[in-house]
Amino acid sequence: MPTTSKVEGSAYLCNGDLVYLAIVRYYAAEAISKQHRAYLADLPNGSFVSVSFFGQPVPLLVVGGGVVKIEKISKGGDQITGTRAISAALGILETRKPVAWPQAEY
Repeated sequence: MPTTSKVEGSAYLCNGDLVYLAIVRYYAAEAISKQHRAYLADLPNGSFVSVSFFGQPVPLLVVGGGVVKIEKISKGGDQITGTRAISAALGILETRKPVAWPQAEY
């Protein structure tokens, strides 16, 4: 099972901006609703995507065996929290439109 320590603190290039994943929470596939699980299972690991939860976008990173919910990021020196703000900052505000941002070396 992946641990959040492998993802927390990792950096990605999102539209030319360096983004650090500050706080994440891992969810195994079994903990995800059937509807979202079926969709997410077809995405490659490393995909960023938002899924709708009670009408709000929830930013996720697909990892082996599940997803990590992104709860806080750092972008341009700003700390960003809140699912809608994080989704917008990562360019995944529209649900079910995955992107594959490259992981940054730092």
